[in-house]
Formats: sequence, structure tokens, C-alpha cells
Amino acid sequence: MHLIENKDPLTIRVARKWGFADCRSGLIISEPHWDYAYDFHDNFAAVCLGCEPVSDFENAFVYPSGGKWGCINSDGEITIPLQYDELWYTGSSARYRAVVRDDVHFACMSVKGDRILPTIYDGMWSIPGVMVVKKDGLFGVVDNYNEELVPLAYERMIPIGDDAYICKKPNLGWQFLSHGKKVFYDVDEIWCYENKFASGKKNTYMIIEKAGNYALACDDGRMLSDFTLTLCGAKRLSENLLHRSVIFKQWL
Repeated sequence: MHLIENKDPLTIRVARKWGFADCRSGLIISEPHWDYAYDFHDNFAAVCLGCEPVSDFENAFVYPSGGKWGCINSDGEITIPLQYDELWYTGSSARYRAVVRDDVHFACMSVKGDRILPTIYDGMWSIPGVMVVKKDGLFGVVDNYNEELVPLAYERMIPIGDDAYICKKPNLGWQFLSHGKKVFYDVDEIWCYENKFASGKKNTYMIIEKAGNYALACDDGRMLSDFTLTLCGAKRLSENLLHRSVIFKQWL
């Protein structure tokens, strides 16, 4: 039998202020003077000063509003200055990155305080290894060094797999990018079915329409047919590949 020991500091609250204590010795790590604080994860915690509690009666939850956010480590040292209007981790663990909002613009930082992406974006969403960003109404994808992987040229962008995106440029049809390559483009409609096996990876199969003709594609970048099928024919092909009956839902 293996015991899992949680070494993260304990969150404490005294007179409506938040602080942290060592979970084993009970010694105070950070005095309770924060107006709000999230639990520690992997030696880092998000903290706030100047916020006010707002009650969400429908969900029986109190959340902070306003104030300035930053991050501290398990020694109580501030690693990200408390100067941001929002701060949230990009993964389930704080050892990854943090997205911060300064007024209306977003940036990405390591929880140790190193700036990864500059404060120039109007929106920012994390997916494994990269960031979907928005600037001047257009979406694109950048890596941790702010190198452009997918240009900021799309009015809509939907991540659907590993380095795979369904996206749309202004006044054009939908296209599918996989691992930097354009798989299909200028399609009118997309129907999707998500195939989940107990063992193995999840695949999303897409029936795509272009000028009244249909084809079948997969989110791993494969075109499983050309645009010579009917809608029923594309569905039958997918059932033959999957060896089961499936229901596609119109997606886009």
C-alpha cells in the first residue's frame, strides 16, 4: 500500500483574511492578510488584494470580484506581482503557466514570474503546449516563445485535436488545419461524430459538404474519401470503418 502525502501548504482564514500554513508543522508561511486566495498546487498559489466577495446564490458559492491578482510560492514569496485584474492557471496544476489580464489585454507567464507571452492579446485560451490567441478580432495559435504557428487571420477557430483546428477566415468557408497543413478548405457544412474506445485514442470523424458534395475526414489529418459521396454515402463509409452505427450531429 502506498500513501500519497500532500505537502502543499494549508489555506487558513482569520477575520475574513486568507493566509497559509505548513501542513505538517503548522507554522505560518504567509500571514492571513490576503482578501482572497486559492489553494496551493505544486508550491504555488494565486492570491488577491482589494477584491470583494460576491455571492452566487444559485450555486451556493462566493467568488471574488475586483482587486489585483498575483502568485506566491510555498515560502510566501511573491512570484507574480499583484497587479493583474485576473489570473488563472492554464492546467490542473500550477506548475504550468498562468494567464493574466491587465485591463483589457491578456498575457501568459510562468508561475515563477517569467513572462512567456506579451500583454498584447484581446483573448487567450490554453491547449496542451500552445495558446490560441485573439487580437483585433482575429484568432491564431502561438507557442511558448510567441512564435506564430497559425497566423492571426481567422474570425473563428475551434481546436479539435492534437495540433488540429477547424477555422474560418472572413467571407470564406470553413477549413481544417492539422499539424500545419491544410486538409480541406472552403467547405459549407460540417457534421461531427466523436468515437471513444475504452483502449486507444479519441477520434473525431467529420462529414464535410462542399458545393453539394460530401467527403469524410478524421481529426488526425486524414481525408478518408474525396468529395464524391452523398450524405448517406459518407455516413455508410464511417459505419464501415467503425463497424458500428453512428449518429452525426451538424456542427458548423
